[in-house]
Amino acid sequence: MTLEVHNYKTSEAIRYQGNDTGAQGLRVTFTSIWDSINHTWGDTKFQTFIGFEGRDWSYDMYTDMATLQINYWLWVDSTGFVVMGKPEPSSNDRQSSFICVMEHMGTKEYSDGLTNFYCYTTRNAWWAGTGEHSGLENYRMTRPFSFQDRDENDGIQFYYDTPYARKSNGNGKVYFMKPVIHNTANNKTPIYQSELFFRLSIDAGLVDGDVIAIDGATTKFLCKMLTSPDHSNVLAFAMKYVA
Repeated sequence: MTLEVHNYKTSEAIRYQGNDTGAQGLRVTFTSIWDSINHTWGDTKFQTFIGFEGRDWSYDMYTDMATLQINYWLWVDSTGFVVMGKPEPSSNDRQSSFICVMEHMGTKEYSDGLTNFYCYTTRNAWWAGTGEHSGLENYRMTRPFSFQDRDENDGIQFYYDTPYARKSNGNGKVYFMKPVIHNTANNKTPIYQSELFFRLSIDAGLVDGDVIAIDGATTKFLCKMLTSPDHSNVLAFAMKYVA
């Protein structure tokens, strides 16, 4: 697996279809072969692009990703990582906050002969859909090397409908469901439930910065509710905070 920052400053570098948005951001690559001499991946690879810096396609990108300040919250352990990020305001006018999760599935529901990890990404705002350039398309759900899907709830289920995690007005406890990971985009092959994150309801008793402690365990989760400089949509997730 590799993480790369794409720092192109011209609109010719990355283009998203739909709303003519150029984008900069982070690319995640999963590959079955690694060329240790040329330091690159092989032909068998899955990639997804998180374009959190955007601007109208008619103009060049203004942001230098090498100096852009990003507020981020990160959990890393032996099973994977969760990172949520919110960029500081820049000259680009289509900025979004994001989450990226990569998790090793230690105990599957059954032996499936597939890889034992997945990747999930999303943003609080979407000015465009798929990327035009190969390797720079956005996929919310990646199950290497089984499938990739762009839709919000294909291949991963947070709940059948809102609300997501919420705080009870009765006993003050938080009730939630860990997201279910599937082997296929049609959500008919559940294989694992995440231990690293879950989705939050907005205006349901929880606020940004709350910490959720799990009964009978030392595990805690940090609630993050992020808007972005250019959009008021809220990205609301709880990420692991204490093992």
